[in-house]
Amino acid sequence: MNTSEVKYFSWKDGTQVTVNNGSGYPRLFKLKDGRLACAFDGMYVKFSSDDGLTWSDAVAASKFPEYEGLFCANAALWQLDDGEIFLAYRANGRKSTTKNGEHYTSIQVSASKDNGKTWYHHSTVYEHSGKGGVYEPHFELMDGKVTVFYANDTEEVNVLPYQYIEYKQWINGEWTNRTVVCDGGKHKSRDGMPVWLQLRDGTYACIIEAWNTSGNGHMMIKLVTSKDGKEWSEPVDIYTSKKGKAGAPYLAELPSGQLMVAFQTDEDMTTEGDMYSAMKTIISDLTPADKLTAANFSEPDMPFETPDGYHSIWNGLYVSGNYVYAITGTNYPSGQIRLNRYEW
Repeated sequence: MNTSEVKYFSWKDGTQVTVNNGSGYPRLFKLKDGRLACAFDGMYVKFSSDDGLTWSDAVAASKFPEYEGLFCANAALWQLDDGEIFLAYRANGRKSTTKNGEHYTSIQVSASKDNGKTWYHHSTVYEHSGKGGVYEPHFELMDGKVTVFYANDTEEVNVLPYQYIEYKQWINGEWTNRTVVCDGGKHKSRDGMPVWLQLRDGTYACIIEAWNTSGNGHMMIKLVTSKDGKEWSEPVDIYTSKKGKAGAPYLAELPSGQLMVAFQTDEDMTTEGDMYSAMKTIISDLTPADKLTAANFSEPDMPFETPDGYHSIWNGLYVSGNYVYAITGTNYPSGQIRLNRYEW
């Protein structure tokens, strides 16, 4: 269903289910066979045949000998035209293996040719041994080509302590050279956690977490846009928390053409920090993406109850058919991946 009228809704009208007991950083994707897939830290994937209400057992997608001892996290799913499924993630050395701030860091891709039953190592998007790292891949299509955005603060790009947002494309069986979307060194920001998509009007939009450069040092949510995927706007402030931080954003386009942005914030918590953050969402009006500011967005809504002292973090959004999904890793009332499905 597609409409062009402004619509706002409350997550209280959604349906909540548990996707998995334990783990986090969940990401959703609708496969060509109609199943909804959820990937999460450790690189496991579960599947739903009823639009998210019930879920299969988890399938391991990154248990390869060459990655033994590496921390595999930050899942991202995509499916090619021929049906092969891509799962991108960071595979980085653990802190216990870091010496003098140096370690192995990479963005890897696992793939499945049998609808997610079995997985093999497909390719390496980026790897580096030294200081800094690469994180948080996210797939979409650009000019019909599978494209993965990620954050990069390796010493190879020489922007420490700042960070680039960049992308590579899968063309002729290999990943292309990197294209820079945001130069954190240029505007003195550690830009991270990119989530992007091409909107109905053709505009590319990418949401990021960024350091507030006004002096308080807290994270805030910013948006960058592009007409061609090559030249990108300067970051525009979308949400600044009342206190504390707002980070780990996600972006989705609603059936109406409005944008929904998710993030985690400790603004309502008595204790600051990632583990005391709650997922919130805001919805834009129908202002074109390249003209949006914070004034165009609704007041925040909470998809999941998160009392003080608990968390709902590393969140995802997804829109498929008549359903809008919010998903989170939470420890309230127990450790689980929780999904809220709203029928549009």
